[in-house]
Amino acid sequence: MRLGFVVRNEWGEILLMGVWRVPAKWGVEEAEAATILYGLTRTLKANYDRIVLESDSLRLISRLHYEKRGLAAVDLILENIRAKIISCSSFLDGHVKRGGNTVAHLIARLCPENGDEQLYFNGFLRGVQTIGEMDL
Repeated sequence: MRLGFVVRNEWGEILLMGVWRVPAKWGVEEAEAATILYGLTRTLKANYDRIVLESDSLRLISRLHYEKRGLAAVDLILENIRAKIISCSSFLDGHVKRGGNTVAHLIARLCPENGDEQLYFNGFLRGVQTIGEMDL
């Protein structure tokens, strides 16, 4: 399974992308939550701390705000996401339709060149850059 994320600036320009090959067999909700955690972790590590999270999983975006906590795998991942959010100087989240998340889905299909993870800080693939511009 591969997880992919994209970081953009306020003008929609791509700043950072990543794909991580994970040896897991998660369900859709767990995979989406793990992708959010992965993207948030790498974004913060790249010193971006003003975050607007967009996900095509309305259920997960809603669950980030639940007071009720559980012990399922997705609940534990959400707890880790909440712990990361605390270190953001600002954080907003929102739901986007699946069609508005095309670049992240494309990135998730890439195979990391050097092992299990590939981060792109510049030199983005031409096709990805084009789709990123259309995604706006």
